[in-house]
Amino acid sequence: MSVQPKDLAPFQAFLEKLQSGAAGADLAADVNEVNQWTEPALLELETLAAILGYSATSTGKAAEIARREVLKSAFHSLRYPSTVPIESRSLWGAASSAQRLYSISRVLVWICEQQYAKKVVARRKSAQDLIWMKLQFFNDAMRFEWPQVTLAPVVRRQGVNAAFMKPLTPSAVLAVIVGKDPLPRTEVVSTLWAYIKRNGLQSVQNKRMIHADENLKKIFEKNEVSMFEMAGLIGRHLR
Repeated sequence: MSVQPKDLAPFQAFLEKLQSGAAGADLAADVNEVNQWTEPALLELETLAAILGYSATSTGKAAEIARREVLKSAFHSLRYPSTVPIESRSLWGAASSAQRLYSISRVLVWICEQQYAKKVVARRKSAQDLIWMKLQFFNDAMRFEWPQVTLAPVVRRQGVNAAFMKPLTPSAVLAVIVGKDPLPRTEVVSTLWAYIKRNGLQSVQNKRMIHADENLKKIFEKNEVSMFEMAGLIGRHLR
């Protein structure tokens, strides 16, 4: 059966980003150790998931092959997507390294437990892709624990995702946009994105760049930020 263009579109877009992106920064070729992601870095998962172009909502064998080609290309690619800033590349890791595999696995876990929390079929496909990644690329020399996800659609893992789900109080300047009541980080990010889109603050030329209006300038302290910068800057305004 031939693959329909709509099935391949998000995957092809990601591969094009890899081909056109700036060459990766020089990184130590450490195939064993990984830098575990700290809480601020967790905020970048939504952005990394968007850049990855991964989707498990299409059905059929062709869609499965296309999904896994994206994951394989992301693992082996010598280039970074152009939107990954230099300061985040140590987390994304060098090509075919333990760090790269760790990071992709973390993105897949986030997609399973956040993006597809209530989408049973898509959640199961992503969990199966996570297992496939382990069988294809993980080995005992890689010194990190392979993540697990439960296939129960409403049960969330503790630990890493607890940082997302814990309600936090926004600062006064952030509360102008998201409200003053405590919210999980994921809801804060979603509310901010809704505000940005509603007010047309994404760059027309590069939609990964955000133009700050008067309210956002008080949060970001600059006129323009990238999606990656935004994640870290939001963290400063949550307690």
